[in-house]
Amino acid sequence: YSTPYYEQFEFAGNSWGSGFIVGKGKYVITNYHVIHNAKKVAVRNGLGKVRNAKVVNYSKKFDLALLELDNNYNPKISLGTKTFKNPRPGEDIITIGFPGIGETLWQPTITQGIVSKVFSDNDQYPGTFMTTIAINSGNSGGPIFNLEGNLVGVAYAALNKLEFKST
Repeated sequence: YSTPYYEQFEFAGNSWGSGFIVGKGKYVITNYHVIHNAKKVAVRNGLGKVRNAKVVNYSKKFDLALLELDNNYNPKISLGTKTFKNPRPGEDIITIGFPGIGETLWQPTITQGIVSKVFSDNDQYPGTFMTTIAINSGNSGGPIFNLEGNLVGVAYAALNKLEFKST
């Protein structure tokens, strides 16, 4: 097993997150909060290759951002829309991300869980579901796959700790 060579970014980063490659290697999907207020954005894929990117679209409501790469990645490592599936309650799922702590800054972590609940009756946030997967801060924007390899969601932790008070 050989460790990939990790290219350096052209600038010093002050935050990180995860994402996944789509659009035949031209785009990356991540969370909006990962790139919010960024002056420059760069992406490093799992093989260590760096590409500069620009934000071409985003949704604050759904906390999603679409990044366009200045130089495409190989289309073979891009997710096609045929792999996008709706999550099902009780379905086993995994997420892959770079939470940026210790050795995981350079190596992905994979965590497993199940789809706890699909909020199909939620008109305000369609497609929202809850999972038992542990999501660390750097996992935000990473893909959530079912065990057949289909994309079922994007990792996002939304609990507001201030709302939980014990008496």
